[in-house]
Amino acid sequence: MRLFRRPEEKEVCLTLSGSVVATLLSYVQTAPEDNEACGVLIGRVSVDGKVCIEAITEPRPEDQRQRNWFRRSSVHQDVVEELFRESGRKLVYCGEWHTHPEPVPSPSETDLAAWSLKLEGGTCVINPFFIIVGTKRIRAWEGCQHRLRTWRLLDVTLCSDRSGKETPCVEY
Repeated sequence: MRLFRRPEEKEVCLTLSGSVVATLLSYVQTAPEDNEACGVLIGRVSVDGKVCIEAITEPRPEDQRQRNWFRRSSVHQDVVEELFRESGRKLVYCGEWHTHPEPVPSPSETDLAAWSLKLEGGTCVINPFFIIVGTKRIRAWEGCQHRLRTWRLLDVTLCSDRSGKETPCVEY
């Protein structure tokens, strides 16, 4: 399990289940021929706004994937809708994830543009999270409304365990 918190708060805002972390790590781009992997985050949102990611979609044959880019297919949305129905409307879309072939991942210009489009679309019921899995670390960002119709990304801090010990990101 991995826990993240917002920089200005002590409360955990994002939890990744152990199985989700294991699945994310299975897509680390360690070999030169490894393509970027991508998917969506699916989880539960508590009444106080905390998000627990319980499932993710994984790369599908319909996706387009290369070393430094991807295009996710609409099949991922179908999975989200199916899990939403099967869970009695408890599991919802919580954001997106993908890999980068760099040790400490940072969003590319393409990532930032895509995230901005997602945020400006206003279709998310929560502030979505964006996770990038690097070759040595996992990082997460939260899309937040800063001012009316203006969005910003918060680099959320990882708490490595329930003790609240902070690290800037997951290192493995």
